Amino acid sequence: MARRQLYRDLNDVRGLVADALARLEEISGSAEEYWVRSALARVRGMDGMLVAASGGLSGWSRTLISAVLAFPLLWAVAWASAAIGAGSLWVIVITVLALGVAMPGLLWVTGRISRLVDGRRMGAGPRAGEAGKGDLDEVIEVLVRARVRLVSAALRQVGSRRWDAARLARLARTDRAINRIADADMLLCQAIDFLEIHAAEQQVRRAA
Repeated sequence: MARRQLYRDLNDVRGLVADALARLEEISGSAEEYWVRSALARVRGMDGMLVAASGGLSGWSRTLISAVLAFPLLWAVAWASAAIGAGSLWVIVITVLALGVAMPGLLWVTGRISRLVDGRRMGAGPRAGEAGKGDLDEVIEVLVRARVRLVSAALRQVGSRRWDAARLARLARTDRAINRIADADMLLCQAIDFLEIHAAEQQVRRAA
């Protein structure tokens, strides 16, 4: 139940982000301002981060998949090494080297499977609302609402226990959902800050 609630929360945030992105892309279509383009880059990268926050594969699942894929390869390498007359020590060395060579591929495969699992859990990205173009103030408001929803999702994920800063930092490193939520929150904060800086600069220019 908690996981389904997390998926609903994340999809709510995705909907708001999609709405903000559609508005921002229209506004920035002819804009060359650094802060607007920087905010746009952050908002564009947010959906993938939110999808990844659904959890992906657990550590045990990744280990099991890697073992299933690696075992036939390592067995074949060990058998071939012994067949050509390599001693026991060399068979071990060659097998370990083969595992090292195969590791990047195993990580890529498990990462790919994890992303597919995330995508299946979360479904297709939500469409932007029919709210029209709006202005930067409205985009900022939508992003702030998205951040409020995201923080609420994070609080539900960590539960009602009292967490000190050290434990929260450790949780952010070990819990994939919290880790990705923290990354998405950082992108949201940066996008909001950039748009607010741009709005302040525009006010200064108009007042000059």
